[in-house]
Amino acid sequence: MFIWGLQQQSLFLYFYIICHGLCYTDTKNEDYGKKDTVRMKTSQIKWFLTVARTLNFTKAADQLGISQPSLSRQIVNMEEELNLQLFIRHGRSITLTPAGRALAEKLDGLYERLLDSVSEAQQIQRGINGDLRIGILDGRSEEHTSE
Repeated sequence: MFIWGLQQQSLFLYFYIICHGLCYTDTKNEDYGKKDTVRMKTSQIKWFLTVARTLNFTKAADQLGISQPSLSRQIVNMEEELNLQLFIRHGRSITLTPAGRALAEKLDGLYERLLDSVSEAQQIQRGINGDLRIGILDGRSEEHTSE
């Protein structure tokens, strides 16, 4: 289950993860005490997924339009916050850990659904989305047809 809301002008995604080795509770988190609560910004998810797809911090940073050191630092912070090692670093190359691969697979689907949901809500607000029913009146009746 996930719940998202607007808080301090940033979109946060709250994940309540049933404990399968991916649980973590942060004592600084306002949700402290709630079992298996993780708070992530959508930007963190996007950054993680981009690195997971490219398996290259430099390419991912270029795609995201941010600096490589900043992206690397954000991923390390994310790993510390989640108490998970997401990547194995081999000098300049990286690979996903099994936990990182599992998280990427789950987050990819959630992130895409979140983007679709926000897009649909924006279209509804602009009046672009919905049903349009059109009826056509012919004006002719069955009585006027000749046989």
